[in-house]
Amino acid sequence: MKVRCLTDSGIGHFRDYLARLREDGGTPPPAELLTDPKHSVRFEAGEALVESRDFDNRHTFASYIDRQFRNAGTSEDADQLGLWEWLSLFYFDAVCPTSSAGVRKPYDDARHLVNRAIRRQGRRHLLRGSYLLFREYAGGVDGELDLLLAYPLHKYGVAATALGERQGRVMSSPGALSAASQLYFDSATGKPKHGYSNQSNGLRAFCKFLSNMPAHFNLTNLSADTIMAMLPAEFDSWAGREAEGHFTATPGNLDAVLQDLYARELAPREVRVRSDLFRCRILEAYQSSCAISGVGLDDASGAAHIIPVHRGGRDVVQNGLALTRTLHWAFDHGLIWIGGDLRLSVSTRASRTERNQWLMQFDGKPMTEPASHADRPHPEALRWHATQVAGV
Repeated sequence: MKVRCLTDSGIGHFRDYLARLREDGGTPPPAELLTDPKHSVRFEAGEALVESRDFDNRHTFASYIDRQFRNAGTSEDADQLGLWEWLSLFYFDAVCPTSSAGVRKPYDDARHLVNRAIRRQGRRHLLRGSYLLFREYAGGVDGELDLLLAYPLHKYGVAATALGERQGRVMSSPGALSAASQLYFDSATGKPKHGYSNQSNGLRAFCKFLSNMPAHFNLTNLSADTIMAMLPAEFDSWAGREAEGHFTATPGNLDAVLQDLYARELAPREVRVRSDLFRCRILEAYQSSCAISGVGLDDASGAAHIIPVHRGGRDVVQNGLALTRTLHWAFDHGLIWIGGDLRLSVSTRASRTERNQWLMQFDGKPMTEPASHADRPHPEALRWHATQVAGV
């Protein structure tokens, strides 16, 4: 059948049906609304086709409907008014199946009707929420959606509640979602692990831990491996690791952890962990503000090495600076350097190029020092950069 969209009147009839169904679970769905021109209109984005079929889980549905939309030439997120209500009615047997007693028990209206007035509730729609997550995380190739969309189509699930409705730090972090899947998703069964909602170290405890992390731990840019490395020992049983010998990276021990990682040969995944923790340590030292401009930092460009790693530099706070993306670039190319008095110098090369002349405003300006004297950049590192990179 060609995909259509319910009109306001069609949505109203669907809403009335859901209300009747709660009183009489045997009331058949109003399938006539799907094609009645008074209550449905064509899907403007293209002629997408759907078929009646079963889906193993919400991920399978999201993958299927995304493919149907793409085949119809829809490149942007398909979200026309009335679209998801129409699909909910078309797949009503899947989103509200009949029990063994022959009755249906629908969830609240938000699972079937999109509440666009409240953004958070708009994600609660069983079909729309799955599809938008699938689009946002490109199918979840790194495991971001394994746990979130592991449920049958008619079930929202604890993971969707704990993770999917969080519009803050956790939900915006692919690494956090991948880590949640590593901890609580059973790839052998394709379902959440038994007991994953345990209050002490289950999914909600995981979300609470991440939500309470200091701001300089920018979850958006942290890998799943880094997040796993930061989990306290109570999560070891879920992570499948022995507590003995495992390090936990916290705001108070990043220097020790970075030193440990530097002292041993690392696997490629551990190199990413070290890089992530170095950035967190720099942002912590400089209170998430650029040492030169004072601009607030919250992205992956916040930490610059004074001596690059490939030139022998270490991932320690004394070999780092908190810089904006453009100042990071200028520093790496020797257009700016910092002297032993912690004042900035700007190369004359910057004044010769119009696009770089803005750097001159910082010439002679003292950098903002870290709150702790021990976190100040090492004089030898600054001297190395001035001579080897800036050519002073």
